[in-house]
Amino acid sequence: MNAKELFKGLRRIKSRVNYSDFINHFYGDEPPVDETYRMAQWTMFRDDIVSFWCHSGNARQALTESLVEQHAAKEKQAEELFAVIDEVGV
Repeated sequence: MNAKELFKGLRRIKSRVNYSDFINHFYGDEPPVDETYRMAQWTMFRDDIVSFWCHSGNARQALTESLVEQHAAKEKQAEELFAVIDEVGV
């Protein structure tokens, strides 16, 4: 992934990932231990995903990286689809 794809993935996350998506991705089936902690983590993630990554352990960093990669790939797919639509003139 190049820098442009990385930033597009980050932009897509900002507009598409909500609190429940965040909880499902990072906490899965874990029972809530401290909801205040989770809200603080969500706020950091929402406001500055790079800081969230920097202040996370290896496992959470890997989850963050996979989320960015997923959203970068979705953004790329959307761009390719729009390019085809523009070319065909739909």
